[in-house]
Amino acid sequence: DVGGGGDGMVLVSSALEARLAKLEEQMGAEVPQLKQRVASLEAELDTAKKALDGALSRLAAFEGGARANGGVAAANGVGGGGGGGRGLRTPSGGGVGLGGQTKESGVVASSRVR
Repeated sequence: DVGGGGDGMVLVSSALEARLAKLEEQMGAEVPQLKQRVASLEAELDTAKKALDGALSRLAAFEGGARANGGVAAANGVGGGGGGGRGLRTPSGGGVGLGGQTKESGVVASSRVR
């Protein structure tokens, strides 16, 4: 019976169309939430990128200043003053370093302010 198979195909097709319509409806409801989440993630990414750019910029300036003063710079914010000594970063962004100890002068301090 060749003609009898057509009715079954119509039923399957109708069931698939109904299921597809339901999926489209569900997805349509989720799209605004997904768009909002994407926007939120983009904002977080932008904030993180700005913070990273700022940190890299401060690090580059700090390393440049430490090298100019003959000190040592490290990524954790500990930098050298004069004489290859160890120093600490001040809250204002400047550095204070202590040089090496010598017989003549004891501890030699050098500071730099930006």
